[in-house]
Amino acid sequence: MTVYIALLRGVNVGGHNKLPMKELTELCARRGLEDARTYIQSGNIVFRSSIPPSDIAASIHAGIAERFGFDIPVMVFDADEWGRVLSACPYGALAAEDPAKVLVTLLDGKPAESQLEKLSGVVSGDEAFHLDGRALYLRLPQGAGRSKLAVRVAAANFKTPATTRNWRTMLKLEEMAQSLDG
Repeated sequence: MTVYIALLRGVNVGGHNKLPMKELTELCARRGLEDARTYIQSGNIVFRSSIPPSDIAASIHAGIAERFGFDIPVMVFDADEWGRVLSACPYGALAAEDPAKVLVTLLDGKPAESQLEKLSGVVSGDEAFHLDGRALYLRLPQGAGRSKLAVRVAAANFKTPATTRNWRTMLKLEEMAQSLDG
């Protein structure tokens, strides 16, 4: 069995798309995902399965649509890919010093070039971003709350599903995946 991490976009945000994590865990179990565990209320799931990732994403998506009526994008990463995303972070020093100042936007495909160009126009001070595969890393030394870059990424239409997590969440999901892998 492979260990996977699934990310849902846009659940339990501002009172919209309310999705209790206990019910999400139960939904995953009914869909054949083993040892499903969630982390915080924003739609992070770690589990084991022998089902192909694209089928997992479709199954979770369909289950949420059937049970809750939400059209929620679901992205699935195996534990090895997740490890590569973590190790490829070009802002490791800042992430180690203050994990809240490094965000990762995870993409389900290649983002629109026009959106990346728009991001370049709002980078200020010592902010930066870097795209590597399915991960768009954001360096926000002043924090996400003061960053036009973070706001632009949140509003961007990358022409592919995308969802953002802070570095602390990324590390916690890695830890949870490793606990299932043993």
